[in-house]
Amino acid sequence: MTGWTPGPWLIHAERRWVVPAGDAFKEPAKALPVCQLRDPDERLTEDETLANGFLISAAPELYEALSKLLAGCASRRVGGGDGDTFVVSAPPAEALREAAAALAKARGES
Repeated sequence: MTGWTPGPWLIHAERRWVVPAGDAFKEPAKALPVCQLRDPDERLTEDETLANGFLISAAPELYEALSKLLAGCASRRVGGGDGDTFVVSAPPAEALREAAAALAKARGES
């Protein structure tokens, strides 16, 4: 499936919405929510609500970073018969940097 709203996504400045980055500071009537976060209650704290928002908003970057890491770590079969082994190449440095940045966003660190 590839029909999702393009990233990057951010948490809206006024609402508990995850929105495309260009909508993050628009008035709510003009913003396009990707999803709405739950309001805190006795089961979900404000910190958990924000952490959920950070994780959801990082989804496009996490997807792209993981795709690049997998593409950069192509494996190939070496040998034959029962002794087959797989050789995996190291991922490109840029793919590692993008993955680290996406994880930092998911943790609310950027």
